[in-house]
Amino acid sequence: MPPLRLHPVPLRSAIVEPETAPDTRIASLHRAVAPNDTAGTRRLSPEWRHALVVGAGSFAIARVVTELIALVTAYGSSFGSVVRHNPQAAITVWEQWDARYYLNIATTGYSTPQFAAFPPLPSLLIRAVSSFLHMEPLVAGLLISFVAGCAACAVLIRLVGLDHDSRTAALSVFLLLTFPTALFLQTVYAESLLLLLCVAAFLAIRRGNVALAGVLAGLAVLTKTYAVILVIPLFWEHLEMRGWSPARGLRASALIVVPTVLALTGWMLFLARTFHDASLVLTAERFWGRTASPPWVAFAGGVRSITGAHLVEGMSLVAALLLIAAAVYAWRRVRRSYAILLALSALAFTTSGVLTSTARYSIVVFPLFIVAAVIAVRRTWLERIWVVTTIPLGVYLLSAFATGRWAG
Repeated sequence: MPPLRLHPVPLRSAIVEPETAPDTRIASLHRAVAPNDTAGTRRLSPEWRHALVVGAGSFAIARVVTELIALVTAYGSSFGSVVRHNPQAAITVWEQWDARYYLNIATTGYSTPQFAAFPPLPSLLIRAVSSFLHMEPLVAGLLISFVAGCAACAVLIRLVGLDHDSRTAALSVFLLLTFPTALFLQTVYAESLLLLLCVAAFLAIRRGNVALAGVLAGLAVLTKTYAVILVIPLFWEHLEMRGWSPARGLRASALIVVPTVLALTGWMLFLARTFHDASLVLTAERFWGRTASPPWVAFAGGVRSITGAHLVEGMSLVAALLLIAAAVYAWRRVRRSYAILLALSALAFTTSGVLTSTARYSIVVFPLFIVAAVIAVRRTWLERIWVVTTIPLGVYLLSAFATGRWAG
């Protein structure tokens, strides 16, 4: 019997899992037949498919539920026959308050200085979609809010998934959509679009795409002027991830700040040309009873509203306090960039002399819901308290909005 000869085999080729080392001939044939399939798979990874199913699916369900509640509130138990005889009634219920201003700007432009309180991006999108798809501006506005809301929830799932498990990510979306003022993500307001831009900017900075984060921050400023605060937490996040070196800091500051400055400058030049007053970018809110004031002025008014049993105004005080508490928790337990965004948002919302609309503005401050999810994910009793508290309040606010009794 001839002796057995052993030939050395390289370690890398010996330790190969069948799942990760397919037959090279099959792989070559696959590439030759479908050269673009691999790129398509990269564009829609399993993580993104999961985010779209959970995030966008949750928002779509919330949209249906919100629509039904609004119709019942506006038209009573006979809403079905009302909509059958006049299908337009299904959407006109959302044409309330600020929605009318955005639609007016989209159709007739900035005809009065009061409109300067509404930056141009939402109305520009409404006009563009309405013209391109040949639909009414109201339908276009609702479509934009729906698409932006679905995308925002999907992106939020991906962002939270960078630090936490899938349950925490899904819970953050659930808490967002059950927040009492989540109805403003469904109507022709700027909140849905702004939420998408804010969450996407943070996902971009986390993935190292500083230029994209800067562009998204600039677009956010054209959606709501106070979104200029985004540049600070984005800058912090980039340096905390990449290292606090002067070279990186200079480059990051340019990529993040320049698009925001350009957007703000362009908006101011437009106001100067249209109304001969570029300062409207800061002072237009005076037409709505807001003036620059120390935070304690707004908090004092919020306390008076609670003692006077004004539920909605008292809710704005609670929202401001939640932002501050979440900022403290996020600094110690979550991410410091989130804490900075929460703190700056609380400051921006409380320095206008009143707390009015703070609860609505808070829906865009997504770290609030990440913090809440982190706290509640292993405490189911907190989830139950959230549900029994926020959902009834949300139904009440939705009924007030749908009947024109509350603007947010």
